Amino acid sequence: MHFGDTAFGQLVRTLSRGKLFAHRECDQELRPNWLEDLNPGVEQHDARSAPEWTKWTARWAKHSLATSSPSSQTSDVDSEKSSDSLVDWYGDQDPDNPQNWSWSEKAFVAGLICLYTFTVYLGSSIYTPSVMGVMQQFKVSYAAANLGLALFVFGYGAGAMLFSPLSEIPSIGRNWIYIITFVLYTAFTIGTAVAPNFGSLIILRFLAGFVGSPALATGGATLQDMYSVMNLPYVIAIWVAAASMGPALGPVMAGFAVEAKTWRWPMWIQVWLCGPVLVAMFLCMPETSASNILVRRARRLRKVTQCSDLRCEAETAKSKLTLRMVVTDALIRPIQISILDPGTGFMNAYVSLVYAIYYSFFESFPLIYPVIYRFHLGTAGLTFLSVVVTTAIGASCYIFYVRCYVEPQIRKSGELPPLESRLIPAIPASIMMPLGLFLFAWTSRESIHWIVGLIGIGIYSIGFYVLLQCVLLYVPQVYPKYAASLLAANDFCRSSLAAGFVMVGRPLFKNLGIGKGVSLLAALACLCVPLLVLLYRYGAWLRAKSRFASPPAEVKVSGKINGSA
Repeated sequence: MHFGDTAFGQLVRTLSRGKLFAHRECDQELRPNWLEDLNPGVEQHDARSAPEWTKWTARWAKHSLATSSPSSQTSDVDSEKSSDSLVDWYGDQDPDNPQNWSWSEKAFVAGLICLYTFTVYLGSSIYTPSVMGVMQQFKVSYAAANLGLALFVFGYGAGAMLFSPLSEIPSIGRNWIYIITFVLYTAFTIGTAVAPNFGSLIILRFLAGFVGSPALATGGATLQDMYSVMNLPYVIAIWVAAASMGPALGPVMAGFAVEAKTWRWPMWIQVWLCGPVLVAMFLCMPETSASNILVRRARRLRKVTQCSDLRCEAETAKSKLTLRMVVTDALIRPIQISILDPGTGFMNAYVSLVYAIYYSFFESFPLIYPVIYRFHLGTAGLTFLSVVVTTAIGASCYIFYVRCYVEPQIRKSGELPPLESRLIPAIPASIMMPLGLFLFAWTSRESIHWIVGLIGIGIYSIGFYVLLQCVLLYVPQVYPKYAASLLAANDFCRSSLAAGFVMVGRPLFKNLGIGKGVSLLAALACLCVPLLVLLYRYGAWLRAKSRFASPPAEVKVSGKINGSA
């Protein structure tokens, strides 16, 4: 485990002035055999003393500088790379490269990310059983009390536009963004539990959502840092399941607590869950951003060798950036692509719609199960377990599809399939969603058993999960240069529309009735099915015509990648 690269390890190393959790480049007692093995062209020297170590590392730096030079006859580096882009991994098996971590370490970090994401997204819906209590204590309307859910959802969409681009800055990385924002998230959640008035409650709910956004905005990037192209879909599938189950389990955990205690207790449940997860991330979550790891390595080597020419590729690229370029790529470009590129714009609009429908369940369920079927608050929350169970079924189906269909094709051809092939599972999923909604709409009545409507919700949930999984794999690969910002824009679109649906859902269902109201949403979902088929058929042609397109690069899948984790 790379404890030295955790937030705790970095803090201890700084406070001890490098004596604890020292990196190998800075360890004066460490013989550099590990580096000699990876760089056999460098002469071997005894580096037990500090002067000898410094001399040896300087010789290695000069050797690497020479072999990295465009004019070098023995260079294995692309001629376009300048000598400033010297510092890189110490060979293909560098243990500091997250792609080379052991299976157990990758699984542990991925598990932390899934738990972190689940915890944050649980915080959205865990508030819903508290709405009536908020109305009674602060003497506000249902719509006003419901702002506690709507603003939380909007907050984690707005926060993604800030924290996702920040995590891609090499000098910042991902880990400290996770830790700092999660500390704030926990603090704001404590604030909601003790809020003395309605205004502070609503503001704190928005702020909690805002600082909780890195869970979904950046979590996928952390997984991509560690896993190969062959194994990434499996891990993303589990992570998306964790994100989908969080909101579904919120009412389950909170309903009985509100019945037994007060409306504030669900917030304390959230705090109790946040505490252990925060401690685990602080102590055990290592940095995974390759750019950040190499930037810090370059700084160490410059200090040890006194060679100011040593730079990693990220530092060289950063020196050419201006504030205007950063703002354009992080904020303006994703909006331009979403508006001007029809494929990306449609995917953002479609997934926003189905995500908003998902959050409308928190408005329709209280009008059905407590009213029509006379469930009490705690039992009504248990109906959301149908979403949890069917999300697990959807994840299993998707993993089976990748394992038995996609992976054999890649191994046989030795290259990745066309980008639009990632949309194949989304087509049947898009049909399942309106079918499930229509079943839910017209069977939620006293004369029909309550389980039938939940079967419809389950069918919708399977389709919703598969579609979200396909989108999270498709959107960032449309224009890889803007991947992080495109995902953030997608997150913002989804969350904004979902927040709106939270506010209009109850009036919609009360005025039209559950049957007609849910059928209206199902009809909107039906309209998107043929558009998704057209995107699958003509997506490559649309991208080729796009003003944002870059020349396609052929990606081969080597045997090494096939077998790596």
